[in-house]
Amino acid sequence: YEGVQPTLTMKVGKTYTFDQTNHTNWYHPLGFAYYPDGAHEGVDEVEDDSLVYLINGVQPEENLDGYEPEFFLPRDMWMEKEYSVQLTITPEIAAQAQGGEI
Repeated sequence: YEGVQPTLTMKVGKTYTFDQTNHTNWYHPLGFAYYPDGAHEGVDEVEDDSLVYLINGVQPEENLDGYEPEFFLPRDMWMEKEYSVQLTITPEIAAQAQGGEI
C-alpha cells in the first residue's frame, strides 16, 4: 500500500489483532478513533472493553495507559517485549463509526 491511511474492511463480531512488535513501531503506539487524528484532535476515540492492549500477551492493568508509556522506553528496552492490540468490532462501534469508518 502506498499512502497514509489504507482502508481496512472489518466485520461486526470479529476480533482483529494488530502486531506492533516491529522496530518501526517504536514511539508509535496504536490508537483508534472515529475521526482522523483522534487523540490529537480531541475527538471521540475507541476506549471501551472492545479494545485490548497487550504486552508480551498480557493486558496491562491500565490498558492503554499502561501500554502507551512503554513506547517511550529506550529502543533496546522496548525491543525486548512484544506489543499488540486486539480490536473487537461491536455493533456499538460500527454504529458510532462515520460511514462505517474508524
